[in-house]
Amino acid sequence: RIGMDGGCLVGILVVQRVDQRPIGQRRQHGGGLFLTAQDRAPSPALLRRKSGKGGGGGVQPGGRQHNGQHVGQGLFLRRQCGGGDIATGTIYKLHQSGYPVLVTEIANPSAIRRQVAFSEAVYEKSYTVEGVTCYFAENLTQAYDLMEHGKIALMIDPVGAVIREVKPAAVVDGILAKKNLGTTIDMAPFTVALGPGFTAGVDVHAVVETMRGHKLGRIIYEGNAIPNTGIPGAIAGVAKERVIHAECAGILYGEKKISDYVQKDEVIACIYPDAQAKDASGQRKKDGAVAVKATISGILRGLIRDGYPVTKGFKIADIDPRESEYENCFTISDKARCIAGGVLEALLHAGILPE
Repeated sequence: RIGMDGGCLVGILVVQRVDQRPIGQRRQHGGGLFLTAQDRAPSPALLRRKSGKGGGGGVQPGGRQHNGQHVGQGLFLRRQCGGGDIATGTIYKLHQSGYPVLVTEIANPSAIRRQVAFSEAVYEKSYTVEGVTCYFAENLTQAYDLMEHGKIALMIDPVGAVIREVKPAAVVDGILAKKNLGTTIDMAPFTVALGPGFTAGVDVHAVVETMRGHKLGRIIYEGNAIPNTGIPGAIAGVAKERVIHAECAGILYGEKKISDYVQKDEVIACIYPDAQAKDASGQRKKDGAVAVKATISGILRGLIRDGYPVTKGFKIADIDPRESEYENCFTISDKARCIAGGVLEALLHAGILPE
């Protein structure tokens, strides 16, 4: 169950093999890391097992039969209230690592960094980020068909109802709401949450740190992530000023597009009290519209999509003060990739392996 920091919901299903040896006996072949019980990984007893081919075992959270074929164990990623790019980083990495992925979303995602948010598939029916495409599924049957063909599936499911039916091997909560909105440790044999609001070992099996700095991406098996400060991470020395929030409620339409260079105080969007009000020429009437101005000079890295209804205080835009970072508008961020690495490590540590 993976969320995104802005207003969306995401889920991921991943088929996998499981290393059934005790945590302390797992060794990566070729001189890799040796894990001991002191790593505080969750007990393998948490993972349900059954015999596989040749008498081998593996996590077996139930699996599914679809068209007479076993769809398999999976990783479910749920995203709610979300910004988009953080969850997309995890979805991308798990898919590229060989896991089948099912993502659940709300009906009206509010991603800011839309160029790198798979949530845009809700509106566009498919969306590609760095060469990887996520496809919208109308129902679970379509989702299974997509995953059987090695594709990322995304479906609308605001409450994560399909978790019970899919019975995934793992649930990743990437909602990033800075509080637990209902995820429980018994949703799957292994559960992971991103950021503050969860207690590892109580709410979920593992928490991945999301605060920029030395601990970013670290896995926590007991306790909590660093509490939310309410201040965005600094980029080129700029923190709070680079993120823009709505000054009033209304319908937002952009005057600039993502990747445009903007000057401080330049109008980047307008919030209209009535988006349907138009003049004789068909243009939206700006009577009563509130201009959204750039708080700093830089590249407009994120802007909520046209026609989105916002409330006062809603996050609507993000400016990167570095003029040279144009390409960053179209690629997954370093932060998202680091967090995604933490999720992947947690899954592998728990013995949940890609097929």
